[in-house]
Amino acid sequence: MRWMLIGVPFMLIMLLGIYLLLTRSIRAEGIASMDRAEELIDRELDQLGPVSTAERWIMGVFAIAITLWITKNLINQWLPDLGLTDTTISLVAAFSCFCIVHQRQFIFTWADTKELPWGIIILFGGGLALANGLSQAGLIDMIGEQVSSYATLPTLIIAAILISLMLFMTELMSNVALVAIIAPMAAGVAVGMDIEVLHLLIPLAMASSCAFMLPMATPPNAIVFASGHIQVREMVRVGIFLNLLSILLLVLFFELLIPLVM
Repeated sequence: MRWMLIGVPFMLIMLLGIYLLLTRSIRAEGIASMDRAEELIDRELDQLGPVSTAERWIMGVFAIAITLWITKNLINQWLPDLGLTDTTISLVAAFSCFCIVHQRQFIFTWADTKELPWGIIILFGGGLALANGLSQAGLIDMIGEQVSSYATLPTLIIAAILISLMLFMTELMSNVALVAIIAPMAAGVAVGMDIEVLHLLIPLAMASSCAFMLPMATPPNAIVFASGHIQVREMVRVGIFLNLLSILLLVLFFELLIPLVM
């Protein structure tokens, strides 16, 4: 509940800011009128037709996978030898889709995977590899040492620097990997500056999911880019403003809201 007291207001303000930014300040070229959007959506839904049995099986597999992702820690406490991980659950769920038979036919075949955006998947995997490479090269540790050397600056300035670093670095790196690397360093900075550790780590964790500039930054960006209707330069042109909006909002939350909630 305390997390939602921070996350939900941030989400609502960001949605409003993004809407105003995209529709009022940065008018994307070629956007058609939305007057007949409802009619278009209804027509597309009609073309899809009713949900098939195979689709119900696939939805069931995904529902089980999501349930296991959420409850894996609890299951591992009950059955420690099982050792469930996100990767294991994902692989088993994907493999099971190829094993279910309905009316003497497999509901999912390799031919169905030809339509997947493999280029985007490889691009996203490249981001994970880049994160590992930067970590092993010591670049992130060097950045942490540089930030720590400016500990005499005002608290708000340090927070703004760390949030900005997190947000722009996550454009090229895995969110989870980056948080795992930056969080210990940021916690040390917080202790050294006599700041409540969570007050600094919460906006940093949120910043890791606020990357809007590049397709490899986060899966939602990759999904949008895979549509083929948006080019990288367009994402960068608009995403830089969304990144700056996120930084401003997270700094304000660090200063005003998070101390009240936590």
